[in-house]
Amino acid sequence: GPTYAMVHPNADRGINGGVGAAPEGDGSRVTVYNEVEDLNQALATIESLGGSRVFGPLDVPNGPSIALFSDPDGHTIGLTQAATIRGR
Repeated sequence: GPTYAMVHPNADRGINGGVGAAPEGDGSRVTVYNEVEDLNQALATIESLGGSRVFGPLDVPNGPSIALFSDPDGHTIGLTQAATIRGR
């Protein structure tokens, strides 16, 4: 699987994230993640508005549940599920 490390600059606020190598042949990129209450509901809404699911939801080991989608222009955007819903 991918090699990455989770980044938690401040446990209560701030921008958490991860740092890792891009998949082979994928070049470099930045993916912005937005926190939502329910990943499946958010993905269903995104798909109804013309976006498409790239993958997920996926439980990241020692991290949040995540998903990726592509907007109608092809930009990849990430989602994380709010901790209150995950039960963490």
